[in-house]
Amino acid sequence: MLFVSLFAVGCTQYYKSGETYIPDESMVETVAPDVVMEDDSPVEAKDSMEVAVPAVKGLSNYLDYSEKTMKAELEAGQKVVLFFHAKWCPFCVKADKEFNKSPNEIPEGVTVLKLNYDTEKAMKEKYGVNYQHTFVQLNKEQNEVTKWVSGDIELLKKNIK
Repeated sequence: MLFVSLFAVGCTQYYKSGETYIPDESMVETVAPDVVMEDDSPVEAKDSMEVAVPAVKGLSNYLDYSEKTMKAELEAGQKVVLFFHAKWCPFCVKADKEFNKSPNEIPEGVTVLKLNYDTEKAMKEKYGVNYQHTFVQLNKEQNEVTKWVSGDIELLKKNIK
């Protein structure tokens, strides 16, 4: 009982002091999580910060674009839709909020990858994108299946092939 009382007094004094406890790096251990895919194959940790996020049931199907993620999604049999997004575009901001708020409304088997309209110049050229808020559905060979400008989840559902 004495220990509990002393502990409570110490915590109260520490809290009142307003200090913030920040551990030094020697006290922090970084551990990579054990990730197993649906086929029970392990995913190995890579040195690179860019990680392919394959289609796994229960994960969001609205992701930031990377070439590795795009390839992994296509290889997993997902229908991939590129969303050319710009922070300054009101249509893009509205669509982004909807996709983030309701990712489970994106049809099963479809992954939307958000690209930065201002920096992904090669991708814009490859798919003939002239406007932000353009959506491009790809096939397994990364060729355009269909393309539309502007939209939300309902337009995604109508346009996906």
